[in-house]
Amino acid sequence: MVRDQERVVRELVDAHGQTYAEEAGIGLKDTPQPLYRLLVLAHLLGARIRGSVAVATARALREAGLSDPRRMAAAAYGPVRWYGPGTVMR
Repeated sequence: MVRDQERVVRELVDAHGQTYAEEAGIGLKDTPQPLYRLLVLAHLLGARIRGSVAVATARALREAGLSDPRRMAAAAYGPVRWYGPGTVMR
């Protein structure tokens, strides 16, 4: 079963290119920070915006140092201020 799933994932990536996580620069690991960044990206991708805007916003948040819940909560004006580069306001 696992081999079949791995094969399907490889075929999808080969056919369609990078994943959104790769585009956002998220190196997937079973550790809190990348999983949190993936959660934020998933939240952004669920918004009624282009995928490219969601990815750009996720990158902007990382570049601003907002890559974990504590830093995001402590950011001035919350995350809204940092969404500017990606043109998303929440």
